[in-house]
Amino acid sequence: MFFRSLQVDVHWDTWIYSHEGIFYLYGLITENSPGEGFGVATSPDGVAWTDCGWALKGSEKMEIFLGTGAF
Repeated sequence: MFFRSLQVDVHWDTWIYSHEGIFYLYGLITENSPGEGFGVATSPDGVAWTDCGWALKGSEKMEIFLGTGAF
């Protein structure tokens, strides 16, 4: 594992993008259901990461699942 968020308890199903020299690592956050949203971390080199926390989070009206299929 090259990154683990300290802001959430459980995350999985990661994917990564690069844009204009910055890497963006997304991960499904699943603390209470199959997925409450996504977190993101950024890196200039793919080695040292900055945890940015939640990128997208469901509201109180969310039914059950806000997973990678919702993205």
